[in-house]
Amino acid sequence: MDILSDVTSPTGRPLADGSNLTVVLGMHRSGTSALTEALADAGLKSSRNERVFELNDWILAQHGSSWDRPWLMRRARPRHEELDRVASLWAEMAAEGVTVLTDPRLCLTLGWWSEAWARTGTGVNLVEIVRHPSQVAASLQDRNGIPPTFGEFLWKEYLEQAAENTRGASVHRVWHQELLRDAPRVVGRLTRELGLAPEAPDGSSGGSAPGASVQQSLQHQFSEAPPALWQVRALWAGLRGGSPSAPVGAADADAQTLADAILTQLQQSQTDARQAASARAEYESQLEDIRSAVTGIQDELNRVHTVYAATHAELARVRAAYDASQARLAKFDRSVLGRWLGRSLDKGQ
Repeated sequence: MDILSDVTSPTGRPLADGSNLTVVLGMHRSGTSALTEALADAGLKSSRNERVFELNDWILAQHGSSWDRPWLMRRARPRHEELDRVASLWAEMAAEGVTVLTDPRLCLTLGWWSEAWARTGTGVNLVEIVRHPSQVAASLQDRNGIPPTFGEFLWKEYLEQAAENTRGASVHRVWHQELLRDAPRVVGRLTRELGLAPEAPDGSSGGSAPGASVQQSLQHQFSEAPPALWQVRALWAGLRGGSPSAPVGAADADAQTLADAILTQLQQSQTDARQAASARAEYESQLEDIRSAVTGIQDELNRVHTVYAATHAELARVRAAYDASQARLAKFDRSVLGRWLGRSLDKGQ
């Protein structure tokens, strides 16, 4: 099967440099960052994605969702405040000359951003990178502790919402495994399809090989085992050009599989919660011991301070008595008797 699937480029006003904005879509742990970096190496300008992440997280939260609880976004519709914030951020990024943008959450919030691009007439190229669902699920389990079955469900949800949000638009598809296996060829062809690099007579791209920064050693999950969910198997097969059919009752079987996985996770969470409660109780006991020790030390310091204050007062009284004696002695030395006694003593010596 061909590495890239593409249709005609979308319409829209190009950016200031004459190019379209390239938007990289894809599920988390699918190589969106690697592909974006490769496109940046090919001449596109990326931005500090933290701003995009934070804004997309905020939009999700406004609709009771999060990156790992995305299903409510299917019914979500943009609100004026949300659209204004997206438009404001895009205006900043456009002024910075940004020409490539990525965030897996864009699969869920693309409608918000599309409105901002429509307001400015920005031309957009859509690129989607797809990774095997079992690899994504395994990576999510390693990074976030998400059960593999639930990770497959998230993979399916992201891809389906991305498909819905790009319905009728042009989408260039890149396969994660092919990107790692032969990044220069994949990225080189993609940049030509996007009109970012001229095609040489021999079919290669001119200049240094694009995608050279993509390292296959960065991949940490290699499993391509059949997904546990039948609907995920069907979606993957359909994407790869196979039969997207699933057996009768697949939806019910998937629901039961998901329910079992969630129940297992809840049981594990309860165990973790009990262990955490036990650890917290032990911590609070130790903290109480520390507080008692601190109180004892504070009491001892107060006693020492009291003794110090009494000693200081006594020293002050002794000093005052000494100064008074010195004053009386000086007064005696200045008297007639004192001067006579002083002269007598001098003669005796």
